[in-house]
Amino acid sequence: MPSFLLMVASNPKAGGDDAYNEWYTNQHIPDVLKVPGFVAARRYQTIDHDKTSQNYLALYEIEAASFEDARASLTKHAKEMYIAREFDRDSLLVVGYEAITERIVRTSG
Repeated sequence: MPSFLLMVASNPKAGGDDAYNEWYTNQHIPDVLKVPGFVAARRYQTIDHDKTSQNYLALYEIEAASFEDARASLTKHAKEMYIAREFDRDSLLVVGYEAITERIVRTSG
């Protein structure tokens, strides 16, 4: 089955980091992982503040027949998801990627 990544970069509203991170990690990601095709997620915080306007990144691993099917399923389910008021929708950057190789891991050393 094809493999995809969904990259979601965003920010909280000013002063809302703690509530945003609590919601994103403990509610939003579990809600997204209930969507068919979404199999794993991991969050990151930028260390290169001068290179991006988004401070937080979520990477979602998707296994689906097509990225379009997975996106449509997410859009359908998103209507029922709670979105924290601390989430800054204006900062949102969403990009999908399709795997072009198998996962490559270090074999020694």
